[in-house]
Amino acid sequence: MPSTDQILALILKNEGGYTNHPADTGGETHYGISRTAHPEAWVDGTVSQEAARAIYLTQYVTYPKFDQIPDPYLMMQLVDFGVHSGPGLAIMKLALCDKTMFMTFTRFEWPFIKVGFN
Repeated sequence: MPSTDQILALILKNEGGYTNHPADTGGETHYGISRTAHPEAWVDGTVSQEAARAIYLTQYVTYPKFDQIPDPYLMMQLVDFGVHSGPGLAIMKLALCDKTMFMTFTRFEWPFIKVGFN
């Protein structure tokens, strides 16, 4: 079963190194962390792996409370989906996939989404 550390290592590996593609509106990116979105991570001219990991951990694991998902494989999918599309959309797609499963997880009171079912 994947741990949070293993999930973050896989994300860092998949996001890769430095890029600056002209079609990418985020501009320069390193480990998937753009200079536009996270200028604080670029103070030394590049993003360290440790800084990228801290951003991913904070914004895509602990803030959306994906670290509290009891199934590590579901957690891995939600974190990965969140990195690419935003954690709010990951939660909404979970709700569309399985209402019962989503209702089980709503007890986490995600801070940025309010969804209710009647």
